[in-house]
Amino acid sequence: MANTNKAEMIQRSVFLVLLLSAISCRHSYTAERVKGGTYRISSDTLSLIDSGVYRIILPYKELLDRQMSETVVVSADEFKKELPSGTLNNMFCDVLLRYAQKKVTYLPMVCVMNYGGIRLPFFPKGNISMGKVYELMPFDNELVLAEVNGDMMNQLAKKIAEKGGEPIAGMSLTIDKTNGSALFVGGEQVIPSKTYYVLLSDYMVNGGDGYGFIKQGGSKIVSLGIKVRDALIAEFRFMLTQGEMLKAVSDERIRKN
Repeated sequence: MANTNKAEMIQRSVFLVLLLSAISCRHSYTAERVKGGTYRISSDTLSLIDSGVYRIILPYKELLDRQMSETVVVSADEFKKELPSGTLNNMFCDVLLRYAQKKVTYLPMVCVMNYGGIRLPFFPKGNISMGKVYELMPFDNELVLAEVNGDMMNQLAKKIAEKGGEPIAGMSLTIDKTNGSALFVGGEQVIPSKTYYVLLSDYMVNGGDGYGFIKQGGSKIVSLGIKVRDALIAEFRFMLTQGEMLKAVSDERIRKN
């Protein structure tokens, strides 16, 4: 029995020595010197295409190219973006207002969009592709309808005046310094107690470009469930099926004193 205990003690001692040896053999390494460098990459290298990856993406690229090259409308004129009211500004809101008036129960009377949201200075004459509409409106802003009273319409006109103009439809106003005056909706002067329905983008009613006062003022906001860009494309396609062309309208719906 003593010999057995002695053997176990020897085994344990040997195991302990081996364990300590193994632990002591583990080394940690730290970098003593770090050397940076600049390497020139040949333009020839950048132009190389991974054939395997290219074969994978090619069907999707071809599909996207076909979609973006599709003609969605034909324009009889060239349109220009400018303040206080350019022909591109007018067309942008006229098309959205036409689309919405066919889609919602409460008839939209007015459309106001932010000038910065239109990303092309010109819109060309001729066949207009879907890709060109994406250039015109690349953002995923949604179309919303705001229910406002006449007082809120006057506040809206004042904000438009402060900005020197905005894309609008269904209304007209005169800018006197930074105040909007002679405000008309549908050819009639605004009545403070009357209810008006205004098309805007969710970007604007959520505070973009200083239009947060519309929601903050208690106005009812309803989403139309469609992006501004998609609404444009839908109405353009409808016009194409009807043989209707885009035509520039220069009616000075915003005037400066």
